[in-house]
Amino acid sequence: MNETVTSYKGFNSNLKCINYQYKVGKTYTHVGIVQACSSGFHACKYPLDVLNYYYPATNKFAVVQQSGVMHTSGSDTKIASSEITIERELTVQELTTAAIKYIHNQHDSANIEEKAVNTLGCDSVTSVDTNSTSFNELQCGVATNHGDTTDNYNQHYIAINTGKYGKAYNSAVCGVAVNTGMHGKAHNSVMYGVAISSSVWGISLNKGYRGVANSIGNNGIAENNGGGGVAVNTGNNSVASNNGGGGTSVNTGDCGIADNSGHYGAAINTGHHGIVISSGKCSIAGTVGERSVSNSNGLQSASINTGFNSECVSEGNYGIAGTTGAHSSATSKGFFAIACNTGYNGRSSVEGDSSVAVVTGSNGKAKAALGSAIMLVTYRNDEGIKHIRCGIAGQDIEPDTWYTLDSDGNFIVTSA
Repeated sequence: MNETVTSYKGFNSNLKCINYQYKVGKTYTHVGIVQACSSGFHACKYPLDVLNYYYPATNKFAVVQQSGVMHTSGSDTKIASSEITIERELTVQELTTAAIKYIHNQHDSANIEEKAVNTLGCDSVTSVDTNSTSFNELQCGVATNHGDTTDNYNQHYIAINTGKYGKAYNSAVCGVAVNTGMHGKAHNSVMYGVAISSSVWGISLNKGYRGVANSIGNNGIAENNGGGGVAVNTGNNSVASNNGGGGTSVNTGDCGIADNSGHYGAAINTGHHGIVISSGKCSIAGTVGERSVSNSNGLQSASINTGFNSECVSEGNYGIAGTTGAHSSATSKGFFAIACNTGYNGRSSVEGDSSVAVVTGSNGKAKAALGSAIMLVTYRNDEGIKHIRCGIAGQDIEPDTWYTLDSDGNFIVTSA
């Protein structure tokens, strides 16, 4: 392999990987054998595969360019290379965006192959008649119903494809597009429409008002952009995205993403090392997966994370950020907000005014901005509370400084 590949790499908080120091903008060369999981510079093509090796709560990530001699591991998208260039650091949200784009591109490539197959003699069914249904159960088949997209709400259209590598498309008002074939695609872009794809590598897209998009296949995407809509995806390495106001996005697959940007919306992910982001006002973002991230940026929003080694962030005014995972971090940047962490070796911080950072787990640490407060609690083994200490930044403690408790229950400055 001699081409250049765009990949994603994880580091510790100091931009080190296995004691090798990296810098953004620098190119590095490995001399010797290149072997995945053994030697060379390692990175992953799929952004969320990086979370298999570096936890999101305490580490950094970057987009890189790999070139020279390359070798793949086969277990995931990890690549070992003889040359690597560190282009730029990525936030967790940027890593999420890159993951969504990656999966979309994977499906686009599959669709190109599918269309080529369909032009070589595989059957398709197309209907443009009023109140009609298109159905195809052939492998590599296509069922398409364009329907009447005028304001006639008494007309209903259905496009169904159960064939392998097939797709179902419906653009009519109140229409339904269903595809259950492997590598299939279901598309509905009208009001009150439903698009369902349950196959591996399947995509389900619904852009209609109050529509539903559901994809259950591995590496699949369920996306709904309509107000009040719902997008659900339970597949591995998959994405569920809803951008409509009041909408809900749910993903339970491993390495999956649930993203909701609508007002009053909720994004929920229970998958292993998945990422959940909700940016709408009064929104909720929650995840219970290990090594996962929960982020809510809306006014009066809440971010909840109970996963191991995970990060929980709420940036909205009056927001709440809470996590119970060990080695995890809870951060709230809103005014009058609360950040609470009950995990072992956990961190809690607040950056807004009149907020409180609470840590109740052993060996925890907390910090607060000027005018806000921290509360640290330590326990005796099976004997209840040992110490509890509170302090206001600017009065009892220094602002923007990490604190923990010593054996006597006194505040001591510590590193992040």
